[in-house]
Amino acid sequence: MKFVELEAEIVERIIETPSVITLKCDTHNNFDYLPGHYIGIDLRSSLSDYQLIKAFSLASSPTELPYIMITFKKGESPFKKKLESLKVGDKIKIKGPYGNFLFQNNFSKTAIMIAGGIGITPFRGMIKYVTDKKLPAKIKLLYSSKTQDEITFHKELEELKKINKNLEIKYTLTRDNNNGEWNGSMGRIDEKIIIDNIKDIHNAIFYICGTPSMVENMIAILKSIGIKEENLRYEKFTGYK
Repeated sequence: MKFVELEAEIVERIIETPSVITLKCDTHNNFDYLPGHYIGIDLRSSLSDYQLIKAFSLASSPTELPYIMITFKKGESPFKKKLESLKVGDKIKIKGPYGNFLFQNNFSKTAIMIAGGIGITPFRGMIKYVTDKKLPAKIKLLYSSKTQDEITFHKELEELKKINKNLEIKYTLTRDNNNGEWNGSMGRIDEKIIIDNIKDIHNAIFYICGTPSMVENMIAILKSIGIKEENLRYEKFTGYK
């Protein structure tokens, strides 16, 4: 995979949830990557603005090139404020691709994706890739959000589920049941949710993405029920602010 540095042009700005925004950018066919890769984003106007450089997982799939999607949670940091202020027509400097949190083409095992909040980002790209390529991969997504209106990509995930019969999704909320209108699970993803929703936990590859504490907690739970390290893939998201 070739490493590149380029300017990508913002062609669409999408409000995903009250706190999450997606920037769709055109790379003009000068960029390639694998599902799960991340990029470096450089928003500096001078070399001294070290706070304006961050790494972001791509929410898009390589099947959507030349466009890539950068999905982020709003925050108070200089970088987040700058990113949120960008509009259609603006250009951003990107570098990449980076990372080893990649989808494994091992179709004999179910891919269990465990996401917390904005940790859904790389999974959207992986699921889109598998669906577009019509790969025979069985995927089970366990996705925890604070509230129903903060389920990022909710509508799109449901559409992908209709297209891909090998995709199952289990949502759970941690704070608000939408005034009693939410009929799904409540609470964080725990051992019970994992065991209740995964038929054969020992014939699966587990992908985990979220805050460092969430990821570490999931790893501890999975190891406690006998999941081997070789079947664990994880990405810790920092810089939520």
